[in-house]
Amino acid sequence: MRVLLIASCSLWFACADRTTAMPEDVVQVRVTYFDIPELVPAPLDILFVVDRSPAMAVHAQRLAANVPQFITVLGDRAIDDLHLGVITADLGGTGCGAGEGGVMRHEGLVGSPFIIHWEHLDRSTSTNYQGTLGAAFTQIATVGHGGCADQRPFDAIRLALENPRNVGFHRPDAALAIVLISGGDDRSQISGDELAAYLKTLVENPASLIVSGIYELGSPRLDAFFTNFPGRSTTTTIHQENLTDAFAILSGFNGGWGRSFGDPCMEGELADVDPETPGAQYDCSISDVLFDSGGDRSFEQTITECAPGSLVRPCWRFERDVQNCPFAGSLRVRIDRHDWAAPGTHVIGYCVTEAP
Repeated sequence: MRVLLIASCSLWFACADRTTAMPEDVVQVRVTYFDIPELVPAPLDILFVVDRSPAMAVHAQRLAANVPQFITVLGDRAIDDLHLGVITADLGGTGCGAGEGGVMRHEGLVGSPFIIHWEHLDRSTSTNYQGTLGAAFTQIATVGHGGCADQRPFDAIRLALENPRNVGFHRPDAALAIVLISGGDDRSQISGDELAAYLKTLVENPASLIVSGIYELGSPRLDAFFTNFPGRSTTTTIHQENLTDAFAILSGFNGGWGRSFGDPCMEGELADVDPETPGAQYDCSISDVLFDSGGDRSFEQTITECAPGSLVRPCWRFERDVQNCPFAGSLRVRIDRHDWAAPGTHVIGYCVTEAP
């Protein structure tokens, strides 16, 4: 089972030091308080737009070798709550058919024209495909090179994000990544600047939009498009054997879906409140808490201490980590859960610690 690592910090200014008028047999203690926003999966929507013109024939073998590596490079960091769609830049033309109209490719998918991948805390998954994520992605991303010569990725991206047949792909609270693969320059009706301005309206936080390109560097329209995203874009020549550099920015990017753990260690030494009972007896009160818009508690659920052999979740327990927790006791608190906490949940706790 995956467990959530909850950071804790001792707010010494808020701790009561009861050191006056105490009987000699009373142990002096402090109460350590922590309030930690709970870790929840940040949603990520990735749209691939792939050139399927005859110009891609010379790149087909190289692209086929790199496509399966995308999921590997993306890594666990971004695939807890993932929507992954693939379109082509083929919108048709005289003598070459009607194109694909920005409709997402959905071979092998069930219920939605894009990949849905949700990973639970116990590492079980809810998906709309059979087999592995890598295999499902490879199937829809293998587009061939039999389309029109004039590819229009800019137009296709906007069509895809507005097409009712792709409904549900992009979520307003999700980070959005665009990966553009092309053997030539864009021939769209809209400009790269117009597309960039449109994409920026789709995300709540500009930092949660990132674009990546694998194409013939030096293509004026594509080059200009990527300059609209300083610090949030990467480009790689399509002639390079290893194309995964263009994918690495997705796994390393921190603006929209990166996780932050803070300090996982208890900074005070926990007090053994019942020394006569074998084993350390800690006194902690820990709860899941939600707050309303005014900052008041709207929901609170007490979390019990984990008991050996018990399946009751959520529950809390301490774990000794000498290597990573240099403070007294070397302890950190973990919350075991069956599944993710509700968005906006805070883990709030009070633990009795020894007075210095």
